[in-house]
Formats: sequence, C-alpha cells, structure tokens
Amino acid sequence: VKTMLSILLLTLATFGNYKMSYDQYILAKNQFSQYNTGATRQEAIAKTQKVLISRNRLVIEYLQSLNSVLTPDINQIVNELESWEKEVNNADTVPDINKISKTWEDKLERITKLSNAARVLISSGRLGLLQDQLQTFSFPEAVNKTNFKLYEQKLQLSRSKRQEAEAKLVNWQENYWGIDSLFGYLRDSKDALSSASQLIYEVTPRP
Repeated sequence: VKTMLSILLLTLATFGNYKMSYDQYILAKNQFSQYNTGATRQEAIAKTQKVLISRNRLVIEYLQSLNSVLTPDINQIVNELESWEKEVNNADTVPDINKISKTWEDKLERITKLSNAARVLISSGRLGLLQDQLQTFSFPEAVNKTNFKLYEQKLQLSRSKRQEAEAKLVNWQENYWGIDSLFGYLRDSKDALSSASQLIYEVTPRP
C-alpha cells in the first residue's frame, strides 16, 4: 500500500483509523513474509483489505470537505470510490488484492488534480469575500488622490490574479497546471489585498 496522501489528510477524523489499519497491515505483511503459512496469508489479506478501505474512506472524507463549484465532479469520484470498496470486500487472494489496489492508485492522479483545483477555487473565493469587504470602505474626501488610485489598483490586481488562477482550471482534467503555480497567483492576490488594507489603515482617522 502506497501512502501517497496529502499532509492535509492528517487533520481529518478518519486519519486515526487509517494509521491504525496501516500499522496492522505492516505487521501482518511482515509475518506472512516470515512464516508464509495459510493462517498468516489470510491475516495479511484481511489486514490489507482493511487498510485499503481505511485509506479510501480517508480520501472520501477529504474530497467531501472540499465544497466548491467542482462538487459534482467530486461526487462522481466519491461514487466510484464507494463502489470500489465492494470489490475490496470480495477479494480473497493476494493477486486479487494487488489488482484492486492498482485500480485505486490509477485514480490517484485524477483525485489529486480535482482536490487541488477545488482548493484553489475555495481559496480564491475566500479572497474574493475579503475584497468585497475592503471595497465597502469609504475613503475620506480629504484623502490623497494618489493613495486612492493606488488602492483601486491593488484591488484590481488582486481580482485579476484570482481570475488568472481560475481560468486555468476551466479544463482541470485536460490542461493541468501545477498547484504551486496556481497558488502563486493567489499569493499575489492576497498580497495586493494586504496592501489595500494597509492603505485603508493609513487614511483612517484616529482619535
């Protein structure tokens, strides 16, 4: 079993079950390798089934936590993963288990792309809400026009950076951009909002 899971999964409720199942799987696997008996084989199969299902449910919980405009795509993958569990429960030989595990791992790239795309959209949405709040600020009439113009430029920059990131996700399955690149756009968007917030602070009258 490959543990190619995002560090974000560590925060989920089902991670404890997965960690326990994984430790039991390693123990059963080692005992089967050492003794190679019918009993240790069956135990290894049972513990492998358990860890595969635990890993699957961990990923399902993670995907379901990513509420965004991509929810229909997420639901489709979740349905596939839930159906996959039935195959795991029906497997009773080592070759069957290995084949089923490979089927899950073949979905991993698609799962990663989708979860990353959802994370970008969620983060972009939160930055958009922050920008909406900043735009409700009314500059004092006596404020320096240069500062006001700079404030508007920062808001426009923040919006354009978010739009660039979201535009690259239109066809997230076919044209995939690296997550670091996409979050780079969002960091630029956040920095622009921070600058706009600082300008608000500077022109706000104080007692």
